[in-house]
Amino acid sequence: MNARLAIVIVVVLVLAACVRLQGSVSRFHMLSGATQTFVIIPDREQGDSLEFRSYANLVRSALQGRGWREGNMASADVAIFFQYSISQGRQVSFSYPIFGQVPTGTSITTGTISTYGNTSNIYAITTRQTTTGVVGVGTGSRTEFDRALRVLMYSLPTYRATQKMERIYEGEIRSTGSKGDLSTVMPVLIRGLFDDFPGVSGTTRRVNLPFQ
Repeated sequence: MNARLAIVIVVVLVLAACVRLQGSVSRFHMLSGATQTFVIIPDREQGDSLEFRSYANLVRSALQGRGWREGNMASADVAIFFQYSISQGRQVSFSYPIFGQVPTGTSITTGTISTYGNTSNIYAITTRQTTTGVVGVGTGSRTEFDRALRVLMYSLPTYRATQKMERIYEGEIRSTGSKGDLSTVMPVLIRGLFDDFPGVSGTTRRVNLPFQ
């Protein structure tokens, strides 16, 4: 295996092992940080969708991991709705380095001296030293997708007392990447959104999470 091929293989393996989701999380809320009881409610379009149920289980697990408990409409503190989307893929251009042998600026001369009587002959070879480095730049394109998850929470005690929907939390995570399968991305989006839940209201932070 030549050096250039070995470097290409190493770069590919490193990139494959470092697939990550990068995105931004924003949230506004009036939560105190105390644990709550909750119910997750689908909207009209989600209805009995099996996809929604799958994602609801992930949201449920994330909240339970924060100490929240699932309840019912008659007694729970918070009603939770969430929306998710993924865009049509779009082509994005990128560049990458091309590796090859480049001179180091150092040369080594080797040779022999042959003497016959009063005559000497020198046979020398000078070799320029090289190393592996960038010899050019290639270009390519890839397909990227915009992914988003938005979670909304409402006070159920207020609704039961006044029939008004008082929003107490809204959080959103947005990400762009090459994975266009929302079911693959959703667990990471939920992990990113609930990583430090409920977080500081009125802030936006960057997330960089590995796919598992």
